Amino acid sequence: NSRRMSGTKRARGGSSSNDDMAAVSEDEDEQTRRRQDRNLREQQRSHKITQQIDHLKEVLSSANIQFKPDKYSTLVTVAEFIKQLQERSQLLDQEHKKLLDTVSKTNEIVNEAHLPPSTSSTSSILSSSRTDGSSG
Repeated sequence: NSRRMSGTKRARGGSSSNDDMAAVSEDEDEQTRRRQDRNLREQQRSHKITQQIDHLKEVLSSANIQFKPDKYSTLVTVAEFIKQLQERSQLLDQEHKKLLDTVSKTNEIVNEAHLPPSTSSTSSILSSSRTDGSSG
């Protein structure tokens, strides 16, 4: 900015050459172009954010979750919804682990009952006690 200001002062003072005037004009044109580029990028960024918030609104609506339609309320509701989903996921993971344990224990019991006596640990204990003559 200080370079621009000094260039502008020289241009206004009338004591600079045509080359200085052209350089100042090009500098201002470049700054204008950069500002317009920044503004365009910001508009595009803002548009993308709006599109994503609209998508989040659709997700909430499809989950039958009531919310205020403004952006802030949408984001707050989405954050709460995510927390609920995380809690539910943890509960389901715990339930899944319990079910796997139950299935594993059930498989052990079933397999033990159907194995030949020599391979089953329980059966081999029983059969060794039978060979001792304690059982018939």
